[in-house]
Amino acid sequence: MIEGEFPTGTELMLWRPGLDRARLRRRALRASLVSTPAAYAVLGVALLILGASAAPRQVGWLCLIVGVLAAGVGVVGLWVNYRCVDYDHQHGPNKSCLLDKVNGEYFYSVSDFHDQPPSIVYSVGRIIATVRDVYASPVIVWLDPQQVHEIHRVAWDALRALDRTRTLRRVMDDPLCDAFPDDLLHAHSRLAVVDDTLDGILNYLHQAVLLVQAWEQKLAETEVRARLRAELDNIPHDTIAATLRRAESLPESIFAYITAARDLTNAGSFEWERA
Repeated sequence: MIEGEFPTGTELMLWRPGLDRARLRRRALRASLVSTPAAYAVLGVALLILGASAAPRQVGWLCLIVGVLAAGVGVVGLWVNYRCVDYDHQHGPNKSCLLDKVNGEYFYSVSDFHDQPPSIVYSVGRIIATVRDVYASPVIVWLDPQQVHEIHRVAWDALRALDRTRTLRRVMDDPLCDAFPDDLLHAHSRLAVVDDTLDGILNYLHQAVLLVQAWEQKLAETEVRARLRAELDNIPHDTIAATLRRAESLPESIFAYITAARDLTNAGSFEWERA
């Protein structure tokens, strides 16, 4: 789970389960060959060739320096596109992106369903957030990897099924559908089943997250309890008791000294002795 930049702002991205990341990187690299980094690389190579063959030495050195810089920028840009495509979706809203061409080809986000009713958009956001919560939990290591994969797969399949109703919902909004009310009523009933099923899936996913969070809370409580008991064992009871006994003898010892000094100096009685 990562966050990506979209025209609507920052959103969570639910990656397609089993996505071949290496294949995705290769496609990103091929797409980058017609992008700005590739242009910089080509320009840099051309300047290097020109600099190596330029007759005036000053022009040659200038072309070589600019060529190295341009080629470096281009190569770094291509490398970033190759390495970061599967976990970085940070680009401007008006910039084309390989991942955004087809909804659900690589990932789903809430913005993919903004043309749907608000209740659907809300459910989509909740489903994606549940998967994020599971992956972000530190107790994920206690779960069977197959369970984590199944949570991801269930969420993905739910969004995929919902995505397949998009065209039907759009057709139902056509005023011409009023000409055949029976078919329209049947379509509404079928969509109501889909929406109810989606709510059920969301409910079960939420229950799974609550169980994960409950175990996370229990582990945190166990850790704090263990720390509490360890700190209790570190209290130096014997040392404190011995220190108390030493402190208890101090007034009597000092009293003996100062009264002896008073008698030697004829300083007279203390105020508390005259009371």
